[in-house]
Amino acid sequence: MIVIFEGVSKTGKTSTISELKKNMNEIKIIEQKKRLCPEQVSQLSEIILYSQIYNYALLDIMSLIDKNEIFIMDRFHISEFVYNYTYKRLTFQDTFNNFQNYEQELIKIKHAILIVYLYARPDIIVNRFIEENENFEKSKDLFDLIKNYNFILKKTIFNYITIDTSSKEFLNKNVKEIIKTISDIKNK
Repeated sequence: MIVIFEGVSKTGKTSTISELKKNMNEIKIIEQKKRLCPEQVSQLSEIILYSQIYNYALLDIMSLIDKNEIFIMDRFHISEFVYNYTYKRLTFQDTFNNFQNYEQELIKIKHAILIVYLYARPDIIVNRFIEENENFEKSKDLFDLIKNYNFILKKTIFNYITIDTSSKEFLNKNVKEIIKTISDIKNK
């Protein structure tokens, strides 16, 4: 089974993955190559880089699905759609076509994929950036990112759950919910 964590930065993806790993020994993390920020590469180079990373990830997913283990990914094709469209790296149609292509590539194993979408109120997200002394230059884009996540989640063929991480107490409750959902899907 593959569990893909999605959501904007500072919604608790890394913390939730770490806590989940503590509670489920059989979890394996799929490491993805570090993405470059848009300022570091040209638009064309970035699109090629994304394509290569996601194509390798598709191969990884297809090869892992037959194993009786749980694999975790920190973002995948839904984030690709959201960020490419929000920051106008590609047109809506090109971005949406890429999203649909990934979904079609994985349709045979859709029963074994769970998307966990973590979200928080925009003011909470901005405060988390400030608390960690990180610069969030594109806070004006936050609403668009959230809106685009909500749009694309309605289009996905995969099982998904949404989890509000606005409160500081989200971790334990949410990890239990994720474990239960994973168990339910595996037992189908």
